[in-house]
Amino acid sequence: MTKLIIGLGVVLILVILYLLFKVSNLVGLARSRDVKVEARVDSSNKVNAALFLIFTIVSLLVFFWYSFAFFEDYNPYSFPGIHDPLFKPSAIQLYFKSLFFQFA
Repeated sequence: MTKLIIGLGVVLILVILYLLFKVSNLVGLARSRDVKVEARVDSSNKVNAALFLIFTIVSLLVFFWYSFAFFEDYNPYSFPGIHDPLFKPSAIQLYFKSLFFQFA
């Protein structure tokens, strides 16, 4: 058992040393002013920023279009306070409902 603990300790120390080496390399890379690396990071950052803006605008447009286009198809029984006679609550819903009514 002692050999196992010592072996795990040695493995953990080696993993920690490897991660420290990796972090020091990444910090050195971040501090360097290598033109090749800087150009690659700048171009990918611009692409990601443009894709973020496009995704945000398109998703908002689709959200509002869907909300107005299918407004008539919304189920009125899905709103709180209106009970659908066909709705069958699950066990977890009944549990929380009883729990909340107990403290109300």
